[in-house]
Amino acid sequence: MSYNKQLIAALIIQQQCFQQNLYLSVHHLYSSDYLMSNLCRQRSDFVTRIHNYFEITIPQYSIDDFKMHFRLTRETLHSTYARLIQCDVYTKSSGPQPNLEKEFLMFLWYIGNLESFRSMADRFGTSKGSFHASITRVSSALLEIMPEVIKCPETMAKINETSQQFGEKSEFQNILGAIDGSHIPIKAPTQQP
Repeated sequence: MSYNKQLIAALIIQQQCFQQNLYLSVHHLYSSDYLMSNLCRQRSDFVTRIHNYFEITIPQYSIDDFKMHFRLTRETLHSTYARLIQCDVYTKSSGPQPNLEKEFLMFLWYIGNLESFRSMADRFGTSKGSFHASITRVSSALLEIMPEVIKCPETMAKINETSQQFGEKSEFQNILGAIDGSHIPIKAPTQQP
């Protein structure tokens, strides 16, 4: 009987020593100097990043997923890309040539989502500054090709033809076109609101 009491007492002492050693180890691990030096030195090891979104994930999107995420088809992306690549901002730049397809997808993501620059840059594997520079370049290129792409009908015959084509597609008569994704405040009429 006394042997069991001695064994139990020894086990309790061992457990207390183990807990005290564990406490000292944990205390050392989380001491401010040790913790801060390791966190500062290895900060990038803990940062969660989206890896290879442009290189691997986007090419695997189905037709519908691609259109849902970027608001256009791959065909429209490539035809617009073919126009953008000829713009001054890309042909007359010095230094390494940016990846225009990646920049255009970054631009589409930017205008189609309500995310911070930090999270969008992370998604595309670039810095916030590089992401911003890419958006600026694509915006400049789009402004350069805009007159070729967005044209208002200039004659009455062309106005009627465009209105008729729009009416056939949308079932709205006497309309020249529509702006998608824009929020334009319109006051409701007082009569028949």
